[in-house]
Amino acid sequence: VAYFSFGDWDRFYFAKKKQLTVSFLKEFSSYFAIRPYVYWQKIDSYMLYDNGYTVEQLDPAYDYINKAGGITLSYTPKSQKGEALNILNSRFYSLPTQIMVDYSYNRREYKSTHDYSRLEASVQHRFQFLPMCLDLKLTGGAILGNSGRFMRFTPNYRVSSVSNIFGFNLYSPNELSFSSYLQTFTQLNFGGLLLDNIKYLKQFRPNEFINFKALFTEYEDIYCEVGVGIDHILGFLGFEFVKRLSQDNPYGMPEWAIKIRCTLSNYSIALCYQ
Repeated sequence: VAYFSFGDWDRFYFAKKKQLTVSFLKEFSSYFAIRPYVYWQKIDSYMLYDNGYTVEQLDPAYDYINKAGGITLSYTPKSQKGEALNILNSRFYSLPTQIMVDYSYNRREYKSTHDYSRLEASVQHRFQFLPMCLDLKLTGGAILGNSGRFMRFTPNYRVSSVSNIFGFNLYSPNELSFSSYLQTFTQLNFGGLLLDNIKYLKQFRPNEFINFKALFTEYEDIYCEVGVGIDHILGFLGFEFVKRLSQDNPYGMPEWAIKIRCTLSNYSIALCYQ
């Protein structure tokens, strides 16, 4: 089951799907890893709930099936291998240096058959200058071949939440549909540099941060947002004030939001109030 909202509680999608992924991981010399995989998905229902009305988006006379076979290549320096910082002893969540490339050949079957290839790559690194650090992430992707609207990078057709896909909080799922993209994420962590001066707050080991996110596509409009907040309170709590910087806002998305999240190990639950 997958769910995502347009931002209004009374307008959202609810999908039912079956999904199977089989993969194999092989590591070489503690630096490189290769992971071939195959993927199968069948979407049984894709319902739009809009102000009390229910509309099925799929024609029940046809099966909606996605198939894919691909390979993921990654490089992680040995010093970063298996990095797992103890959240009780560190102000920062783990961010190992890594370079990753993923390629897949995909087939979508619904009324007609569409074949296309997808290529995505990412790099991430942390620059430490204690007590502060700077996190950098760069992700890009492109659809090779058929780039019809169902085969593009778009939160709408991935049947998931916008924030979980691109890490954006004030971005409409209908805002863009693109065949190539480049996303940047930069976060400056202060590591208690400011709040440690307050004796009562120091015991909670907070991390103050400011971040900037941007999404570049084949369109001229660039989506940007900035966030300021505190995380790692008691090792797992955090909140963030988010501001949308993009001038164009065709779907009337909120300009501001407050995000509260709880992070345990690599799992995170976040609530975003707009």
